[in-house]
Amino acid sequence: MDGAVSIHREFAALIRTKGQGYIATPESRLSSILIQTRYQQVTNPRDRIFALQGIMQEVGLQPPAPDYSKPPSQVFRETTAYAIKEDNSLDVLNYAPHGSRSQMSLPSWVPDWSDPNSPWFPINFFFFPSGRSSVEFEFRDDGKKLCLWGKSIGSVSKTTVTLQAASFLDGQPTDAQAFFEGSRLAVDLVKAFFEWTEFAIAATADRTAAEAFASILRAFLYTDLPLDEHLGDFFPWLSILLSGKDKDLSFQTRAFFSSITGGDQTSSSPVLESQMTTDEQVTTPVPQARITEPETGRPRPPDPDNEEDMALFVDFYNFDSPEMAQIQRTSEFRTFSQLGNHRAAHEFQKRLISINRDRRLFLSADGKRFGTVPVAVEAGDEIVLFSGARQPFIVRPEDEPGVRCYRLLGPAYVDGAMRGEVWDSAWTREFGLDEFVLV
Repeated sequence: MDGAVSIHREFAALIRTKGQGYIATPESRLSSILIQTRYQQVTNPRDRIFALQGIMQEVGLQPPAPDYSKPPSQVFRETTAYAIKEDNSLDVLNYAPHGSRSQMSLPSWVPDWSDPNSPWFPINFFFFPSGRSSVEFEFRDDGKKLCLWGKSIGSVSKTTVTLQAASFLDGQPTDAQAFFEGSRLAVDLVKAFFEWTEFAIAATADRTAAEAFASILRAFLYTDLPLDEHLGDFFPWLSILLSGKDKDLSFQTRAFFSSITGGDQTSSSPVLESQMTTDEQVTTPVPQARITEPETGRPRPPDPDNEEDMALFVDFYNFDSPEMAQIQRTSEFRTFSQLGNHRAAHEFQKRLISINRDRRLFLSADGKRFGTVPVAVEAGDEIVLFSGARQPFIVRPEDEPGVRCYRLLGPAYVDGAMRGEVWDSAWTREFGLDEFVLV
């Protein structure tokens, strides 16, 4: 078979065996195969699907026979529909393009299996926003449209910036330009952190400080698990971040910050000082200029008495750049350094970015809900709970003549709606639920 993917039978056995984690759950076995193998190289995009025939049969599935006369878009659409039917699950919708238009003109609910990179979204399989309701779906227009039943719980009114600067934390610059770009990204990242925090505090202004603290932490970490283990990291991160922006704090943030720091809003609050023990003060490794030993070629630190070494060192850090000097004078750059030098704050910061990269916070139009959504979400998009889905979703109205339709934009975290709190168990397809036709 042209470009067939070679996958060991042990993978099929793992999927078939219960109790082996996510890929073993019966309701997502076909979705798991498609997701776990999408990074494999193929010469024909159809082989993303057709090369998996043997694996599918190993787990008891009987997919349609390979047909290379069909365009890849049709193969992907039919396979996604087959996965929803066979798994009786909507999990595969999490991997749709998250609002971006596919070059294959795929429906918004169909993942582009030719792209080895899945759209990023946090995963938490303990959420059941629609309670224990059954999965309800129907394919229409010769399988091009997916009709789901659910309930809109509001629309998006505001969003924040996205967190897109995570790569700077994962490695060290290798030359002057990388160090400069990393510094600029660090400043942008702190600005984004501050906007997220101000936004979240304003969204929880009607709650007690303790309730707001918990809601913000749950939203940032995309979880409803016990928060005790994260408080020791979250508090110093929040204190350092807000202390560095004292002059810019809104009224709500000042009140919130005052309530958790005992009224001290300086950069060295008593609570923060008590948490910054000597053991926790860690110096971030400083990248070295690329100076090497002539004999071995191995990097070595610059020799202060060597003019050539020092010339390379100064050039590496771009000390004489006015723009670089301006960046280093900003409060954001200093705050970033503080966050990096405090172990607990740094750990929370890494976790926050790893969970929320390419996502943004949102506030609902009624002001009652906030959470995180994919980058493509904008004001006016609807927040929907689908029957049987494990995550809320954001959709965008896109009407066709005589039909109310929607584009799927991706999964969301919605504070106060992740465990069936707003779902009525009496709702059914015939009573209470609305149709959402995805195109």
